[in-house]
Amino acid sequence: MEKRCTAFIMASGNKNIEINESLINELGDLESITKPFTAINLLPYLSRGMATKQRLLAFQELRDKLLEYSNKPKDIDKVTQQIKSRLHELGNKGFNLIYELYEKAGKYTEALEVVNPLLDQEPGNITLINAKGRLLMRLQRFSEAKTYLERSDAIAPDNIDRINQLAIAFLQLNDPSNAVERFKQVLALSPEDPEIKFKMFSQLFESGFESHAINFGKETTKPNEIVRHYNNKGVLLSKDGALDKALAEYQRALKFYPKFRENYKIHYNIALNKIDRKDQASILEAKNHLDTCLKLEPDFSKAQSTLESVERILSQFKKTG
Repeated sequence: MEKRCTAFIMASGNKNIEINESLINELGDLESITKPFTAINLLPYLSRGMATKQRLLAFQELRDKLLEYSNKPKDIDKVTQQIKSRLHELGNKGFNLIYELYEKAGKYTEALEVVNPLLDQEPGNITLINAKGRLLMRLQRFSEAKTYLERSDAIAPDNIDRINQLAIAFLQLNDPSNAVERFKQVLALSPEDPEIKFKMFSQLFESGFESHAINFGKETTKPNEIVRHYNNKGVLLSKDGALDKALAEYQRALKFYPKFRENYKIHYNIALNKIDRKDQASILEAKNHLDTCLKLEPDFSKAQSTLESVERILSQFKKTG
């Protein structure tokens, strides 16, 4: 609670008032003082910061109680009526809490009905622009959502969640090139998360944009990293018995660098995946993948012994067929 309700003072060397106001709107409950300043200049800001902290603590306690109370959808209307009765003291935070409650309950249309008049009054309020973009995304009104997300991004760029939402909006609008550009922005802002790009590749694959996924992967990812990721993911899925999902991951790996030598690991695991299915057609496919595996890595003894087992199984099929 204490950390969530901390008041902040931003010391800025930027004298552009519009930029500072945009940051304040984006972050909320933030005081901004322009450099240079003295300790005496800072005192009123500290006083306001303490008042902000007390106000935030009171509001956060109310918010937590209401969110807990509103876990049942039937209680949402009761809770929103309570907030409406206190709007004189809660102000815009009260309205924000109402649409947050509606959004939490999955009542996106009702949440949007709260946001729209507020945004008409404050068309430059980035919190409301964000909320409208997010709600339109949930309502699958992707073209409209993109407009509001782009407005937010123009006011306060480099917000990872918002850029990622924009990428998803572009995917839904069948614009994979723009989606990839947004994904690249997210990558540049998240260098500490090496796995995030694979989530992006998956989103492109699952949206039907295979060539964009492959080209994006080749631009950003080394062959060894591709094999390691998809091989590990496939093995974990196989252990859980999800053979079809595991096979899809192995097959994706081969699309990026099909002639890469280390793909022998992928071909071997595809063979094991096929063997687990136990039917003749799958066993024959397993043999083909083992042949490819051994062409790439002739000294792979496990593949050689597995191939011998597969050949015995195929001979049995022939005898009984």
